[in-house]
Amino acid sequence: MASCTLKSIAKVNIGLHLISREADGYHRIETLYYPVKQLYDEMEIYITRGWNQLTITMQPFAIPLRENLCYKVYERLKRFLGRLPSVHLKLYKRIGMGKG
Repeated sequence: MASCTLKSIAKVNIGLHLISREADGYHRIETLYYPVKQLYDEMEIYITRGWNQLTITMQPFAIPLRENLCYKVYERLKRFLGRLPSVHLKLYKRIGMGKG
């Protein structure tokens, strides 16, 4: 089973300019931010047997699957490519939702 670990560091927005709102609910923005390397979320990614299955575990709290950005990315890639290896994600949240 192949695996890797990634860190997503926090940031502080110094400036934020909203350009437009997209049809999918996301926004186009221009931003200037400062990274906070001591605060980060961590994700362990495991490629598992089979195809087109995604499982996610989160600590210390969970968010609904359909609101999870990792789930949304996996589903979009699957629609675009047709088939993806099955993946198990372990997310360790240290940054609050919508923060940093």
